Amino acid sequence: MPKQRKRGTVRGSHKAMDYHDLPTFMLKLATNSDQSARALEVAILTFARTNEVQTMRWSQLDLESGLWDLGTLDTKNERLKRTPLPRQTLAYLREANRSRVSDELVFPGRNLVQPISNMTMLKHLKQIAGDETLTVHGFRTTFRTWAQEETDYEEEI
Repeated sequence: MPKQRKRGTVRGSHKAMDYHDLPTFMLKLATNSDQSARALEVAILTFARTNEVQTMRWSQLDLESGLWDLGTLDTKNERLKRTPLPRQTLAYLREANRSRVSDELVFPGRNLVQPISNMTMLKHLKQIAGDETLTVHGFRTTFRTWAQEETDYEEEI
């Protein structure tokens, strides 16, 4: 018999939102003040992986220059990664920094020691979008599709 796939593992493309629907989705997301909604917004605006946003640490952020330095340990391929932070993300992070509840994690979970669950971002995505098949990781595809269809940049860029 063929080898059975492990339950819960998804390989291949993740269901993405049509980029034409993204502005309306972002407006709806902005009306939600929950920390998990902000984490989802950060993931979308920075094109970061869910795990990278979950484990985002204050020590990785340079809020003056607007850079997020993930180093190599928190990245998928263990390659050095520095991400510019969009002004919306910077505004939220500066505000959150003033009233932070964790010295380490930007998005702490309930116990303030562990990061938030990836399910919290997914929950907001599904509630706001009304589509149970979408994934947070799919926003990386949303951006790539927009860039391919609406810009003249090479795919590698």
